[in-house]
Amino acid sequence: SLWINASMMSTNANEDWERIKDLLDEASDLEKELKKQDYQRRQLKNVSEIEQETEFIRNCLKDVYEDIILSDLQNAIEHGIEERLWRHVFYSYIEELRIRLRKNKQPQSHEYQMAYLELNRYLDMGTGFYHTLVNTIKINEGISLDTIGIDLLLSTFASSTSPTSSSPSHKRLSPKTRTGYSSRKQLAAECIQRCLIYLGDLARYRECIADVEGNKKWEFAKRFYLTAARVFLTNGKAQGQLAVLAAYSENNLDIVYWDTFSLATKQPSLIAEDNLKNFYTQFAIRSPEMVLSDSETTEGNNIKLIWQFLSVHLCLFNQDASSLSKCLNELLETIETSILSPSTVTKLVFIIIYTIWDFRRQSLRSNSAKRSSRESKYLTSPTNREGRYVTKPTSKEGNSASSTSANASNTDGHIRTLQQAAFAVGFALCLRAVENLDTKGLRGSIIWYDYIQSIMEGLVQSYAHVKAEREKGSTEDDVAQMFITTVTSFLKSLATFLARPLLSSTSQSPLPPLSSRDSKTLLTKRPITEDIEFLGTVPLRSVHEGLDWSVYLGTYNGEESKSEEEDEVRIARVLGFARRVAEIKTFEIFTYNEQTGMFIFLDEETKKRERQRLMKIMAEQRLREQVTSLEAGLTKLGIQPASPHNGVVTYTKKTCLVDVGVLIGRLTTVKKWIANDRIEVIVPLDAIDVLDVLKKGSDAKNVHARDAIRYLDTQLQKRQLSSLDHEHFIRAQNVNEKLTSWDEADEYLVDRRWYDEEAE
Repeated sequence: SLWINASMMSTNANEDWERIKDLLDEASDLEKELKKQDYQRRQLKNVSEIEQETEFIRNCLKDVYEDIILSDLQNAIEHGIEERLWRHVFYSYIEELRIRLRKNKQPQSHEYQMAYLELNRYLDMGTGFYHTLVNTIKINEGISLDTIGIDLLLSTFASSTSPTSSSPSHKRLSPKTRTGYSSRKQLAAECIQRCLIYLGDLARYRECIADVEGNKKWEFAKRFYLTAARVFLTNGKAQGQLAVLAAYSENNLDIVYWDTFSLATKQPSLIAEDNLKNFYTQFAIRSPEMVLSDSETTEGNNIKLIWQFLSVHLCLFNQDASSLSKCLNELLETIETSILSPSTVTKLVFIIIYTIWDFRRQSLRSNSAKRSSRESKYLTSPTNREGRYVTKPTSKEGNSASSTSANASNTDGHIRTLQQAAFAVGFALCLRAVENLDTKGLRGSIIWYDYIQSIMEGLVQSYAHVKAEREKGSTEDDVAQMFITTVTSFLKSLATFLARPLLSSTSQSPLPPLSSRDSKTLLTKRPITEDIEFLGTVPLRSVHEGLDWSVYLGTYNGEESKSEEEDEVRIARVLGFARRVAEIKTFEIFTYNEQTGMFIFLDEETKKRERQRLMKIMAEQRLREQVTSLEAGLTKLGIQPASPHNGVVTYTKKTCLVDVGVLIGRLTTVKKWIANDRIEVIVPLDAIDVLDVLKKGSDAKNVHARDAIRYLDTQLQKRQLSSLDHEHFIRAQNVNEKLTSWDEADEYLVDRRWYDEEAE
């Protein structure tokens, strides 16, 4: 080898660059010479002498490439040296030998045996070369293949967080991680990943030509690809190769899983989407009769489920809703009777997560394109004297605009239907674990809880849309019906799940108790195996950024993570998900009592009792308001009302309901009302939900929404700490606190007299 350690190079930057430039020029000359030799070799019959010269050029080219990589990694990557090394030195010749073997159908012939031996020799040489190259880079850069991928990604989490952030992943990372790894370590990780992928390709080629009867063994190739995937987490090429490997063994689920995994990374494989399209093209024309014939056994039923799942995903992938309803109904029925392993559930759930994320991404792009189109239209429109845009569309243009609007509405409805189907599949897969109180089931489905909590507003919008259509009496399509039925069934089962003694330390508890050393909130921030498995995927990035990764780093120092401890984290995350659901008024399945820490299932009887209690409270409130009004009238007439409180001050106040517009646009007025102790402000739960949605963004309304949330959090915390209700004149709407009619809303209207007085 012509390897020269970087530390041995000249300290003069100009001399170093001149040397690298000479090596690059030499490599280009050798590439041209190699192409010339290959052409001559194909034209001549007696090629033994030419082959020796070609072999010598390849070896020289390999040494020059290796020298460039180990001397100046940045220049090597900029000039694509690794890819050129693989293509010119190894891949082209290996592929030529493989073609010879495929064309020669006589394994016992001399030509076949010579090509077979030469191919094995070259595979051995390539494997040894890349092993040495990987180990050399590891030693030179001080890299551990177990941790480098995680360390590099965590450094991006820290760099994307402001220094004042309270995110656990920012506060608890080591100083080395917070300041970010050097670009050289990242370049080294990228280089090592590509070398490991080449090692996987070499192992795959070897297995393809192995003289083995029966199933091929792909463990070595798979091991290289999996290691490559963990070395540099934001690149999905290794996952794309794992999908290719799954195609050799005809594992349909793994093909789709690894291709979607690759597409979910920041730098997906260039061939993943095309491979997925080709797979589904072939899948669509296959006959399911052979697969569905033996569905009596558990294994046969699971094969049937996977086939039906892929049929549904085919509809989602192609955005074809024509046969979606039938396929979805069959899948949901099969899920109810299937017993799946946690690993299979995880794969199915992640495919659905990617699908929903991709739909949401398409919707964002579509909305952005619509906004750009409208802005472009206004920018090119004339203005009148007042500076207003004047547009006078012709009848043809008006019809075109109406048609475009209708098409956009139809497209939105089409995407909504596809999303609802994906939601239904995800919740159905997680329903079995909740129904059976199965900890192993949580191990397979916890990523669903994490992802849904991160996009809760999308689920709420879909659920509310179907619910509103039902209340209108509109005709409900089958997919929407299956969606709302599945989500409702899941949430009801979750309420039953939460009502059991999950956190007790008694032996009757079917789940492990939560440890007392950590609160439930801290437990949710602890990384678990699933977080490591999907670290680097874009759909789950927001989840991973909020975790405390310093807790997990001990795993690589010989401290193995116990499955029981991870089960505690999973249970804590389910509880966090449930509390988030309980806060949302749209579902009305269960509520959470802060004082008792218990979840209460809202059946019809409970809802009836809550309505009666609320009506009683509001009647008492109305009576107090009438008394206050009469006392105020007596005071104006000069009559001092008798005090029944023996000198204790009574607080006369007005109660007002505020909406989002007031909280965003007139927050200062609300603050004056509360500061003067004159008006009690009730914040509806709907307003809190909308503020939570509006807080994301950089527009003025988003900034005002965040200000309102901070103010409400401060005031509501003060109220909880206070022993007297009248000390703080703001509170949130109680769960199930509703007005029975619009006539009762008049009591909560602030008239102009109060408004003008407080505004002064």
